[in-house]
Amino acid sequence: MGFRILSHRDKIFQPGTQVPGLKYKRIGVPLGTAYFCIFIGQFIKSSQMPNTYSQIYSHFVFSPKYRDALIIPEFEEELYKYITGVVKNLDQHLIRINGMPDHCHLLVRLRPSIAPSKLIQAVKTNSSRWVNERKFLNHRFNWQTGGGIFSVSYRNVPELINYIENQKQHHEKSNFKIEYLELLNHYGIDFEEEYLLEFF
Repeated sequence: MGFRILSHRDKIFQPGTQVPGLKYKRIGVPLGTAYFCIFIGQFIKSSQMPNTYSQIYSHFVFSPKYRDALIIPEFEEELYKYITGVVKNLDQHLIRINGMPDHCHLLVRLRPSIAPSKLIQAVKTNSSRWVNERKFLNHRFNWQTGGGIFSVSYRNVPELINYIENQKQHHEKSNFKIEYLELLNHYGIDFEEEYLLEFF
């Protein structure tokens, strides 16, 4: 099941609210194989950055090294809770987390104070160390280099939440590689086969 963080210290402006002086634009952030980010979601007034408004929702997709099915049921839920804590400790807000044994989806509402690359680096570094320290596996656990972040209009965020929550049902008919290629093509992301082969 997915986990949702509801509490925060920000003042929230509902989608469609006119905020004087608010400007936002699409941005792209290269991270490994194919990482992208866009401003979407709710209007947020940051408590750490006065008079700064943002609406940044990022959908991270990443997998264990070599796409091995290592996120086993014995510690899957604990791993998701731990990652939720890592995101929260960075003063960010994790909306949904879920996945399959060979990959993980995160939907995070980001403050402007952190770059997506820093967040996912912290998530991967801390969670892999946690898995290894707890000795859930008989060998070392690492995350695969690269992955993806895909942008969604705030109007479609509920649909994305549902998609992440229902990963198990979705993958009864589709594997991770098919899903990842569909995401790349759906969002019109150009990619080079030679680098994609490193991921798969």
